Amino acid sequence: MSKICEYCSAVVDDAAGICPNCNSSAFRPGPSSGAPQHVTYNINYGAHHGAHPGYPPPQVPPGPYGAQVPPYQPPYQQPYQQPATHPYGMFVPARSPKSRLAALLLCFFLGWLGIHRFYAGKVGTGIVQILLTLFSWTVIAGVILGIWIIIDFVVICCGTFKDSHDLPITEW
Repeated sequence: MSKICEYCSAVVDDAAGICPNCNSSAFRPGPSSGAPQHVTYNINYGAHHGAHPGYPPPQVPPGPYGAQVPPYQPPYQQPYQQPATHPYGMFVPARSPKSRLAALLLCFFLGWLGIHRFYAGKVGTGIVQILLTLFSWTVIAGVILGIWIIIDFVVICCGTFKDSHDLPITEW
C-alpha cells in the first residue's frame, strides 16, 4: 500500500512518516492495488497523479545533482556586433566621410596656413596656425608652427587624424 502527499502529490510508502520530497506529514489514502501508478512530473506544480492519462511522462533532462529542471531555450547569440549609436538613437558612423588624401595634400602644400585643419572642421586650431604664420618672423613662432605641421602630417599619414566630430579620417 502507499499513500499520497497532500502538499506535493508524491506517492509515498505507508511506512514513511514524512514525504521525502517536501517533508510534509499530511497524507491521503493512495491507490488500493499494488500495481504501479502512472505519475508524471509537472514542472510548474510538482509531481501529481495521472496528469495526462494515456500519455507517457515528459522527458526532462536531469539538472545538477540529479534534480529535474525545466527545458530551456539557450540565449540568442548575436552573429555580428551591433553598430554604434548616438545617445539619442541616431546612427554614428565609425569614421569620418572626409578624405585622408585631401587632408594630406592640404597639409603638405598649405600646412603653414592651417588649411588642412579648416578642411577637418577644426576652425579654432586653423585660426591659431594662421596667427602663428603671421608671427612666424619670430623664431619661436616659426619653430612651433614647423613642428606642429610635421606632427599633423605624420598623424594624417597614420590615419589617426580626427575631424571636428572626433571621428578618424581614414578613407583615402
